Amino acid sequence: MPSPILVRESEGSLDEVIARYAKDASCVRLYYGGDCNITYTDHCRQFVEGRPLIDEKRFWSRPYGNTADYGYGEPEIVLATYAWP
Repeated sequence: MPSPILVRESEGSLDEVIARYAKDASCVRLYYGGDCNITYTDHCRQFVEGRPLIDEKRFWSRPYGNTADYGYGEPEIVLATYAWP
């Protein structure tokens, strides 16, 4: 696949989205992005649980965006790529 596919969460569960867009793929890479680092979220645990980690970058956070609307990021930000399944 030449470029990433961006999918809204409302399109279905992760299993459904992969079945729809990557059913013939031998490997699918899942990006654990900045939104998974906001303090009031579950840190995308369901998204990454049990998946093999391919790559990870960690760095210290600075506030971004409007913290009143989006909350604060964790002190350490993690950006990672996981394999599916």
